[in-house]
Parts: sequence; C-alpha cells; structure tokens
Amino acid sequence: MRTVEEIVHIIPLGHEVDRAIKPFEKYKANRAYLLSIIENKKYSADMTEKQGLFLDVVKNKLEKGIQVRVWNVDLFDMLEVMKNIS
Repeated sequence: MRTVEEIVHIIPLGHEVDRAIKPFEKYKANRAYLLSIIENKKYSADMTEKQGLFLDVVKNKLEKGIQVRVWNVDLFDMLEVMKNIS
C-alpha cells in the first residue's frame, strides 16, 4: 500500500509576515499550523490585538491553497511552545 506524503509547516508567528510566507515560495506544503498569542490575559490587549492583525494577514495569504490551523500558544513560554510543536 502506498502512502501519501504530507508536508506540514509549523510557524511560531510573531509580528512579521515575510518570515512566515517566504518559505512557501520554495517549499510547498499541504498544511500549516500557525502558533500565535490570540488570547492571553498576561499580555496587554494592544499586543494581542496587533498579533491578531499579523495572524489574519498570514492566514489569508496561506489559505490560498494550504489548509491552515491556528493554535493559541504563549510564544514567550518556551516549554509551552515546545509542547505544542511536538
């Protein structure tokens, strides 16, 4: 039985768009996971709102041919990031 190869990108998303989008010019994928701080009372509403804007831009660009899943992850907590990536 032949298996279908699936290529997945995991993107810890900060306040940048190019770093998240550029790899897809060379390395195509079937799915992308965007790790982002969406809701977290530890951080200011301004920061999470700004993060949401970057998340929307990246998600909209990637959804043109790639299945995108968004995960709420505290990117300032390395243990949580590693747990979600693994």
